[in-house]
Amino acid sequence: MKPRYQSVACIGAAAMDRRVHPEAKLLWGTSNPVSSRSAPGGVARNIAEGLARLDCRVALFSVVGCDRDGDALLEGLDAVGVERSGVIRSQRLPTASYTAVLDRDGQLLVGLADMAILDELDASWADQALEALLRHDLWIVDTNLMAATLERLLRGKNGRTVLADPVSAPKAARLRGMLGAVDAVFPDRAELAELCGRTVESASEVALGAAALRQLGAGAVLVTLGREGIYVDDEGRHEFLPALRPEAVRDITGAGDALVAGYAYGLITGEADPALLGLAAAGLALESELAVPADLTRERLLRRARDGR
Repeated sequence: MKPRYQSVACIGAAAMDRRVHPEAKLLWGTSNPVSSRSAPGGVARNIAEGLARLDCRVALFSVVGCDRDGDALLEGLDAVGVERSGVIRSQRLPTASYTAVLDRDGQLLVGLADMAILDELDASWADQALEALLRHDLWIVDTNLMAATLERLLRGKNGRTVLADPVSAPKAARLRGMLGAVDAVFPDRAELAELCGRTVESASEVALGAAALRQLGAGAVLVTLGREGIYVDDEGRHEFLPALRPEAVRDITGAGDALVAGYAYGLITGEADPALLGLAAAGLALESELAVPADLTRERLLRRARDGR
């Protein structure tokens, strides 16, 4: 089957993730014994790796520092086959980092993001990157990019299909006024509330919030609801889809990025419902200590979507 899209550009954050697990109940205001580990991360980078492991042609457009973390991220991209000529290196700032403090169940207690380097991906950078970006027919952007950068990219997309990951409630606001240029957006409850300007807690409020984003011009809206699954508002489709339960949750970091990668894979190949493939990819990510499972394959993804395990 010929892919519906020939290549993907992932645009946004590449970072070093640090996951910290307290050995006992976390006590504020004092020292806590923990175990920790580091691994490649960043929203756009995670999505790019996921698609590369699914044998898609994918390029990353981002920035890293001239440091060991930057070297490690670039080496990791080479190892999985992500094209990274669109990754620039900062002479001023260190590679972005994200530190997640997790409880014993892998749930996030607090996240600490040092993403100042991403401000180097400004509107001037976007102007320079557009020629290379236009070689790709599917774009995935994350809102670690500044609003001016997003605006410039979306204004210059020239018919490219664009998926947008809002990243967090504060950063979701950067998409305001631009939803008409987005073909699919993936907010959680807090990000949806930020974008639609209303309370989003109950199921009916989720549906109303998604409809509001559609009225603002968004193509498809997929609201991520954690253990409850997702809500899909896309053309004539308005439904809640349950999560595909993982065998055991080892780490929630990266599950949202995996959902976007799985959805994009569905768009690219047409092999199954993109929303279902997104749920399958998220379930596989929850079972892994890495943001992107090292054993992610097309076969595993399709089997999880088909069988739920």
